[in-house]
Amino acid sequence: MVRLSYQTWSDMNLLSVKSALVGVVKDIQSASGFNSSQVSGSTCPLKDLQSFDSLVCTEAITMLSMTLDIEIPDNVNIFVADNDRKLTIDEIAAVVCDRFSTGGK
Repeated sequence: MVRLSYQTWSDMNLLSVKSALVGVVKDIQSASGFNSSQVSGSTCPLKDLQSFDSLVCTEAITMLSMTLDIEIPDNVNIFVADNDRKLTIDEIAAVVCDRFSTGGK
């Protein structure tokens, strides 16, 4: 017998959030006329992506909220840590899971 997956629900939740976030960022980059193929978990949107700034962050947060059917308050920027460090896609997905998870376990 071969087991195909050892993932827990929280792992799958993290993976689905990351997938949704990558999709949102890629959509924004494509719509802006920029290359979206380089977007991955290690991508730091505010550092690595052309013209991805605080205004684009707001749009991305809104799109992600709608995609995941969660509410992220307007005063929360998931793209930046509390110490103002710019986060990677992987880190952002973890923040979303930690702070805005609706349960589902």
